[in-house]
Amino acid sequence: MQRSAGRGAWARTEFAATLVVALVLFSGGCKSSPKGANAGEVISADLPLGSYVRPHAVGSTGDPTKFFFPTLEIYDDTGALIYSSHESVENAYVLQGLPASIQNLRAIPGAPSLADVIEDIPAFRARKQDILRYGKPTVLSVVLEDCEACMVQEDAWSAAQHRLFDNAVNMLVIHISHP
Repeated sequence: MQRSAGRGAWARTEFAATLVVALVLFSGGCKSSPKGANAGEVISADLPLGSYVRPHAVGSTGDPTKFFFPTLEIYDDTGALIYSSHESVENAYVLQGLPASIQNLRAIPGAPSLADVIEDIPAFRARKQDILRYGKPTVLSVVLEDCEACMVQEDAWSAAQHRLFDNAVNMLVIHISHP
């Protein structure tokens, strides 16, 4: 009986030690610096096509807006749009080269700002301060489900995420689903 009581005490001690290590690791106790300015934000939103289309439905001329998928938009640290394309292969190259691939890009005149875009998407609006707080470059990827061209961009996006996060680039992704 004493033998099993000893094992029970040892097992409880081992469990407690494991629990403490797990809590330290999962609570961020091993981080050397706060997330804030040193890392990017990663936020995704899943929207049905109708919810995405409504805020963008009419262009400035009164004509219906055309939608192309995938879309990649990049905003500089001031929130100005500096890159916008729906060409999946081109977008993949840009993603592979980030952040260096945007060094010489300039703001696109008349384009909505990052703050304006954030207001259109509820999941982003809820985190607006987190996204804008430190003035980081931001990449917005919009993909449509079951879209072959979108897969090229999604693969490049997946490969680039860790590097972008480490380089303090915010990443926003919108997954559009069919009705």
